[in-house]
Amino acid sequence: METRQINQNENEAIEVFINDRKICTASLNDTGSVSANVVMYCDREEFVYLGIGGFSSLHQEYVDWGSHSLKIGDKVKIKLIFTSMIDDPIEHKSAVEMNKWAQSLKPKCQ
Repeated sequence: METRQINQNENEAIEVFINDRKICTASLNDTGSVSANVVMYCDREEFVYLGIGGFSSLHQEYVDWGSHSLKIGDKVKIKLIFTSMIDDPIEHKSAVEMNKWAQSLKPKCQ
């Protein structure tokens, strides 16, 4: 993941850590939303993960800083900071691409 300066001013960002290891610094420079979510499927202990992503309203695209597997006992920390240095997302998808993907998940009715 590459870190870059987003501008001369500091903006709100989130720093995300797993077990005190920094995963990323995520921000969209006041042009959208960013989230970090722990997802757990209650019937499958082996399927627990942390996802970091967002939506850029300026570029009308979804961005992703990655998903990370978690196990029982892992500690996730999300810290709200002001910074001018962020990590670039590892993936960009247009709103049209994401809509097609979401539609593919819907069950087909007969």
